[in-house]
Amino acid sequence: MESASKSVAMVPSPMNDAAQQALAITEKNLKAAFEHARKLMNAKDINQVMQLQTEFLRNQFGIATEQTKQMSGGIASPGEICERIAR
Repeated sequence: MESASKSVAMVPSPMNDAAQQALAITEKNLKAAFEHARKLMNAKDINQVMQLQTEFLRNQFGIATEQTKQMSGGIASPGEICERIAR
């Protein structure tokens, strides 16, 4: 019975894959946040802080969009499909 339990545990399940994917995304986001905090601490003035913050938020929005697509199985909207075909 114990070997059967181990065998079942070794088979990847969709939920296990989703959990691993979510963990990987969380790790990337945390690394980006800490890197951003490091850059903010080294900013020379408020203008540089604002520039860094704007770049970070713009970049994170794009990353969040991609991560959402990954977590939803890469489902594309009809508009995105048309854009890909047109390229």
